Amino acid sequence: MASSQRTLAILLGVGPGTGAALARAFAKTHTAVALLARNKDKLDSLVSEIQQAGGEASPFSCDVTERASVEAAFEAIRAQFPQHACTAAVFNANSPLNPAPFLELKEEDLRPNVELNLCVLSVSDLPYE
Repeated sequence: MASSQRTLAILLGVGPGTGAALARAFAKTHTAVALLARNKDKLDSLVSEIQQAGGEASPFSCDVTERASVEAAFEAIRAQFPQHACTAAVFNANSPLNPAPFLELKEEDLRPNVELNLCVLSVSDLPYE
């Protein structure tokens, strides 16, 4: 990565909890953030918050259950951030979990989320730096 090249973190499955906290943390390190969720309108307040603090953030719509949606989202990210090196990608998409304490969950409870995020990773075609 060239020293003048900007960095980018791609965060998929951004909600009000972990995803939003990660977005804020990356933005504080002067890393641009691409925020993906099914409904990008729900990301507007987080994008505004990051931008008002001097960070760079953009929302993107992505339904991780549809391959075409994932491909379109990552193509839009590449178009929006052509001079940025992707230095981090967080795949945090979730399907409904068994409402139990984490340590009580079984493999079959976690498998759908792991498979969902791995499938997105395989389609994303990210250039890693």
